[in-house]
Amino acid sequence: MLQAELDGQHIQLSLDMKGPLAREAKALGYATFRNGRLRYGIEAAPGIVRFADTHGLLVDPKLRDAAAKVAAEPDVDIVRGCIKVIHDKTRHLPNLTETVPIALHRDDKKSRNYWTAPLSESARIVDWADRLGLSVAESVREDARTRWLKELEAFNLSSAKSVDEIPVITGLTSTLQPIQVPPIVVLHKWRTLLCADVPGLGKSLETLAAARVQGAEAKRIVLVCPSGLTANWLAEMSTHFEFGTFTPWVAESRTPSPIPDDVDVVVIGWPILDAWVSTLLEWRPDFLGIDEGHYAKSGKIQTKKERQPTKNAEGKVEFVDAEVKVGGSARGSAILDLSKAVLATKGLITIITGTPMVNRPLELLPLLEILGIVTEVFGGSVSYKNHFCDPKEVAVSGGRGYRGTKIEYKGATNLRELNTRLRTSGHYIRRTKESWVEAGSLKKKFVDGAYFYDTDAKRRPKILHLSNEAMAEYNEARDRQARFFTDYAQEVTRANPRMKYGSSAMFKKVAAKGASELNRISELRLLAAKAKIPSVLQRAKGLIAAGEKVVIAAHHKEVVDAYADALGGLKIQGGMSPKRIEEQKFLFNTRPIEEFPAIILSAEACKAGHTLCLQEKMGAGPACRYMIFAEQIWVPGDEEQIQDRIWRFGQPREVFIENALLANTFDMDIYHVRENKRRNIQVAIDAAESAANDPEKFGAGQLAVKLLQGR
Repeated sequence: MLQAELDGQHIQLSLDMKGPLAREAKALGYATFRNGRLRYGIEAAPGIVRFADTHGLLVDPKLRDAAAKVAAEPDVDIVRGCIKVIHDKTRHLPNLTETVPIALHRDDKKSRNYWTAPLSESARIVDWADRLGLSVAESVREDARTRWLKELEAFNLSSAKSVDEIPVITGLTSTLQPIQVPPIVVLHKWRTLLCADVPGLGKSLETLAAARVQGAEAKRIVLVCPSGLTANWLAEMSTHFEFGTFTPWVAESRTPSPIPDDVDVVVIGWPILDAWVSTLLEWRPDFLGIDEGHYAKSGKIQTKKERQPTKNAEGKVEFVDAEVKVGGSARGSAILDLSKAVLATKGLITIITGTPMVNRPLELLPLLEILGIVTEVFGGSVSYKNHFCDPKEVAVSGGRGYRGTKIEYKGATNLRELNTRLRTSGHYIRRTKESWVEAGSLKKKFVDGAYFYDTDAKRRPKILHLSNEAMAEYNEARDRQARFFTDYAQEVTRANPRMKYGSSAMFKKVAAKGASELNRISELRLLAAKAKIPSVLQRAKGLIAAGEKVVIAAHHKEVVDAYADALGGLKIQGGMSPKRIEEQKFLFNTRPIEEFPAIILSAEACKAGHTLCLQEKMGAGPACRYMIFAEQIWVPGDEEQIQDRIWRFGQPREVFIENALLANTFDMDIYHVRENKRRNIQVAIDAAESAANDPEKFGAGQLAVKLLQGR
């Protein structure tokens, strides 16, 4: 009777579990006990054969063959774009993660246990393996020998302001600035690029020039952008290139139509991309330019199966399996499908966004997946999330109480390492306006009294303290909403005797209720914004009286309208046609302050594509340099994008950004949360020195908790 045999991809070992060999056998590897036998993974085959021969046990010939194959395989090899290290417990290897923290231990449940790590860790893994006497594939050693040279070059290029060799661009009539050349070189060197330059450095022209490098011209180009910026891309082509260099065509509805035969550039807005993706895939583009790439931060659509109640033909309710969306977006799925097709043809992909990480590292992951570098640079999406997104196990409850746990990735960890991996990858470039400031080409930007690039300087927003009379409507609504959440908390604790009033479980319930009752929180934000209008107008009119044009950023439509009605009528907000928006910008940039002293921006509608500081160039007086945030927004990336409508190349004056916060309202909380997020982003994206201590203090749901607590 065989005592050591192969059963599919597992090994069965028959022993007397009370005998003298049992303890030694259990140490041979990961083992489970089934049907009176020890069961091992295939990686333990060589050790088990040695054990069996030593003690005179009968061995299955198939197991001997399997052991020979396993022994012939290198312990360290490159598999599917990452390093794989076989974890053979018979050798009692130390934990690889102690040497390579980003390494991930895996068990494929079928054959063996192993670690995976990104190729960027090849040198450290080779050194670790050699010290332990493990066999290493020559491909891994070769990668370790050559990688550091590539990473050094990539690191230097990731912030380069110029390069020695300037490519020839077919049809270009304008002159590229030195700072615009490195992204073109990097893209053609490594095929995919996240160009995270701040707004105002000319990323659109860089992208078009990259598609027309002489000798490597793209044949079919897809440019994805916010729908309001399609005209901007057409203007860039006609302004900077000879007629006929590009033959563009704009996709304009959700109903796809055939792409004309003579077209070599399709410009398409994000909102309709999912409807057109099949048509674009059939067109077979070899160049993909993704403007405002952070629009894909949600990633591809994720689904899970759930039992859903459904009425059958007889009218009876039956539970059937259904696919339920649990994350992602249609445009995220569409852009990933499109990028995979371009990568398969060895085409070029460039993502351009000044805010690649809008709130937290998890939002950067879909962009890295679009570039196809998650495995090589980060060891896969699981390794990325575990190492950089501060995973937390949280309880999941339903209508009938506790249902289990899930992992959330809302945090941020190892941010300096994230920045280093990006900069050494060859697929990332980030230049800020700080070098322009240092060179004297651009004046400084001050936000709430602090120089923007001084990460240690304390920002001091304008805190407005209003009279009880001015706050009466807000205070009445605050008390009403506080009573609502107090009543809800009491109801929850009465319904669940195990839940104490004031416990963390109760506050979680209230937070969830607040997130689902956003209209109550929104009412308070609106009333706070309306209460501030007289004070903000007073500040704006003071600046105007001193000869300064002003930009005011707000959120609610009626608040935008109120400021516009009081300050000349110019505004940009959702629902306006591109033509009307361009007219408003033109009037603000070209007419004197006496006619149009201000323009009001809806925060959601004005994050990209608008320049509002051209007055001096257009002969309309001094360039606009003052912006007031009359309402607070959650997202630091959006805030920076809006600020840079007046802090761009060609702005000849220092710029001053002011946040107007209403004391004892949610303004203070939102500002605090955004500032902490901003500090974390600066570490990951710009290699700033220190992150925030509490990067995600709370979200919108926790505002309801604050109401309940009377704070």
